[in-house]
Amino acid sequence: VGGAGGAGFKVQRWIFTRMSHVARRSGGRRRASALRFFAAMGVKLGGDGLQPLLGCVAPALYRAIETDEGLGSEACKQLAQETTELLQEVVGYEAFYAAYNKCRAHQAQRREQRKSEKALAKLLDPQGAAAGRMQKQQKKKRAHKRKVAAFQEGRGAKKQRPDEDDE
Repeated sequence: VGGAGGAGFKVQRWIFTRMSHVARRSGGRRRASALRFFAAMGVKLGGDGLQPLLGCVAPALYRAIETDEGLGSEACKQLAQETTELLQEVVGYEAFYAAYNKCRAHQAQRREQRKSEKALAKLLDPQGAAAGRMQKQQKKKRAHKRKVAAFQEGRGAKKQRPDEDDE
């Protein structure tokens, strides 16, 4: 477990980057394993060894704590919160939250950029936007029909033939 220079650090950075990717993209056990890895390595490396790697750790923790909502995410959120507290003690409050807030600002900027690109696309291609709205309405109509059909089938109603002209 080397310092901030040399081949050892490159390997550490690669492993942290890989585990961050796993923690951001996966859920359940894989995310929990990655968070446990961050906590264990944070204790092992100490504040000086972990500080240059905070840029890899912060996005995974941010994603686990603030953005994900799904089945079983409460346990992951709790683990991410515990990992955050542990790493905050190891590295220090100021350094940790500098990296965390940088990640938060980057995510907000990306979200705003996607929003403006979508608005610009609507402005530049109004026919494409209209076609997209029509597709969305057709999709909603088909979903509503499926829902009604499932409800009727559950009540024991006869199955009706689909209308070809509606779709």
